[in-house]
Amino acid sequence: YRADTGVLECWYRYVGPATQDPREETIYRQTTNDGITWSAKEMLYSNVSGNYAKLLSPSVIVENEKYCIWVVYSGRIDYYEAPLANPTQWTFVRSIRYTITDSGISVSPWHIDVTKDGDTYVMLLMCRNGTQITNNACSLFIATSEDNTSYSAPVKVVGGADNWDKYMYRSSIVKVNDMYRIYYSATGGGTSTIYNNAIWGIGITESSE
Repeated sequence: YRADTGVLECWYRYVGPATQDPREETIYRQTTNDGITWSAKEMLYSNVSGNYAKLLSPSVIVENEKYCIWVVYSGRIDYYEAPLANPTQWTFVRSIRYTITDSGISVSPWHIDVTKDGDTYVMLLMCRNGTQITNNACSLFIATSEDNTSYSAPVKVVGGADNWDKYMYRSSIVKVNDMYRIYYSATGGGTSTIYNNAIWGIGITESSE
């Protein structure tokens, strides 16, 4: 949400068909003033390098007259910036790398969300590896930073229980009054993989820390 313009912006990622060579990976934006009527989609950034997984799970905030954009690429977080006046002009700034273990298993970021709480950047990371996908078990971690360069070691905050939500997916974190609230998509898995006969839901959890 752009408080300076009163406009809600929806940024989303499109991936071309598997038969297309090279695969197209594109970030689009649509905007609305009322949540009902939306603008036509506009292309903000396109990757046709042949690697269709360079712009996974984009997370965007506005500060200091620019868009701050985080995406997942090959187990790391790539950070870009773009001017408010021209969000198609992305500039790569840096990569953010983490060493994360989940119950003794090395895992990597797959989906993220970033919010700003005062002077603190709060990053929510859904982490996984191949074994966890097979076992339908992934978790959410939080890392924080005061400068968007050095982040704290990620701390596991949700996951691990053999419940309906043992496989976490893309999730969002917001500050509501003095509480951090996480809305997370999840499933208990299916008969063989998370995508077969899986029942998906949205969970809500919150904490003051």
